[in-house]
Amino acid sequence: MTIHEFYAMIPQMIKDVNVNLYKPFIATYTSGSISIAARTIGATPSAICRSIRELENQLGCQRLFERQGRGVVPSTEASVIYPKIMTAFNLISEAGHSIKEFNKDSEVVIRMGVSPALVNIILKDFLRDFLKKYPKVRFEFLDHNNPNLLKDGKLDLIVNVDSKLSGNDFGGFKLYEDESVFISSMQYLQSRGLSKSITKEDLSKVSIIGVSYLFEKFKTENELVSLNPIQNSPSESVYALVKSGLGVGFFYKKLLSLIDNDHDVVKLDVAGCNTTRYRYVCCYNKSNLSNPARKFIEMLKEFCNKYLNA
Repeated sequence: MTIHEFYAMIPQMIKDVNVNLYKPFIATYTSGSISIAARTIGATPSAICRSIRELENQLGCQRLFERQGRGVVPSTEASVIYPKIMTAFNLISEAGHSIKEFNKDSEVVIRMGVSPALVNIILKDFLRDFLKKYPKVRFEFLDHNNPNLLKDGKLDLIVNVDSKLSGNDFGGFKLYEDESVFISSMQYLQSRGLSKSITKEDLSKVSIIGVSYLFEKFKTENELVSLNPIQNSPSESVYALVKSGLGVGFFYKKLLSLIDNDHDVVKLDVAGCNTTRYRYVCCYNKSNLSNPARKFIEMLKEFCNKYLNA
């Protein structure tokens, strides 16, 4: 039988199976009494008997029950089909329970300790796709990754640089890894008497534009333009300022496609500075996770492995 033939059979299968006939059968089988079965499902004894006869005709068997004293006992046929029927009803019940659980859980807020810059750089597209699948989930972002907030259950996830939390209660995985580079407009370099190849010392003579927390390693006296872009992505903000000739920009290597075709903006060859690697790790408290947060983490891991860390 082909899959197309199977699908063609589905309407007939649904038409041939009257699910309502199985409730009287189950009640009679488990109670051993027509009258008790009738009280259990809120029907009359005659309605129970009529449903059983219809089920016998549907299944093509002579008897599902035999009278014994004041009650009934299941026939061989009834004993064969009963466990299969119960399996089917249990699956239907589980399906309904899953829907109820999802609807209840989907109202839970997922709280993340992550900077707006990282949300815009690496999570924006993923979050959009996740919310399409789970539209009732709501996110709260806190620009803070203090592990104590995770331990206290005030956050579901945090994003740290180059570190995982220790202990059996915590899990973590690599979220994103990239190299940093410097870019500038040719006009700005020429105005400072510099070329594409500049030194660390040259950097101390120019204005550096970027997200301020990324500059802790350089410890220079540069004039830093600190960005905390919530509406625009850091790449767009840095690029716009650099192209305007306001300074040298700190950029992410994987985002350089934005300027590949722009000859007015150039990548700077700065010895020791253009290969700084940043490894972001997503950490979570396994004991405090809601079901939506667990689903979010599973999908985020898959997304990272497929797109960010390929």
